[in-house]
Amino acid sequence: MIASKFGIGQQVRHTLLGYLGVIVDVDPEYSLTEPEEE
Repeated sequence: MIASKFGIGQQVRHTLLGYLGVIVDVDPEYSLTEPEEE
């Protein structure tokens, strides 16, 4: 089982910009195979 770093409902703060946020959903693993380039 993969443990997530954040929990649902946890408040977080962006380290560079200081924005506040709340975790609303957690994905157990990264789902994209390759990032899309524009």
